[in-house]
Amino acid sequence: MRLLLAEDNPVNQQVAVLLLRKQGHSVDVAGDGREAVDAVRDTPIPYDLVLMDVQMPEMDGLEATAAIRALPGDRRRVIIIAMTANAMQGDSDICLKAGMNDYIAKPVTPDKLASVLANWSQRAAPALPLPPEPPPTNPTDEALPLFDEEARAELRDALDEDGLRELERVFLDHAPDQMRAIADTRDPAQLATLAHSVKGGSANLGLTAVRAAALALEQAARAQAPAAELDRRVADLADRFAQTVAALERNFV
Repeated sequence: MRLLLAEDNPVNQQVAVLLLRKQGHSVDVAGDGREAVDAVRDTPIPYDLVLMDVQMPEMDGLEATAAIRALPGDRRRVIIIAMTANAMQGDSDICLKAGMNDYIAKPVTPDKLASVLANWSQRAAPALPLPPEPPPTNPTDEALPLFDEEARAELRDALDEDGLRELERVFLDHAPDQMRAIADTRDPAQLATLAHSVKGGSANLGLTAVRAAALALEQAARAQAPAAELDRRVADLADRFAQTVAALERNFV
């Protein structure tokens, strides 16, 4: 199929593009919702399907979907699949009411991606995937391994060792900037946005400890937690990030 991926996180982009091309699809990438609307409107060959991240800068996935549905002609009827890390009860209804056709929860695995695309390649509406259990309130209070070896083995099988190393390098190139931005702010809204991005990239690479710490910080920031709690969560994320980076860097020695 000819696909458009709308995703702002560089790691998530690389994961999805490599998986999609490995499965035989043609993929273009839009870095935010506005670019996605422009791509659907202006492409000389219409897309079969759009994979739309929900939380993006400039224009989010829900707004982009509404704009696409308002386009003239057949372009507005393109299949749109929502992708979001906020996989909580009710999110699927929000996506469907916004005009999306289906919903896939991040992190996107090879099997999950292949299944939803196979269903829609036949233009048959699949059942919505069940959202995962809500995360614990303090997901980093217990010791966690640095890596989800099962998830990383699945990625390695899908992309081969070189593909996994490429994704790790993208993460190592971009995540430090996000971590510096987290260290430099205590604005809850900014912290939540930055932590959400780190969470998404780390989840797609099976970086268990970083994902859990980023999730805890995102939850605390969205709950307007006291400054001391935010400081603790930021420090915990920085510590787990440093441990994970050190382990990943050893792969490139």
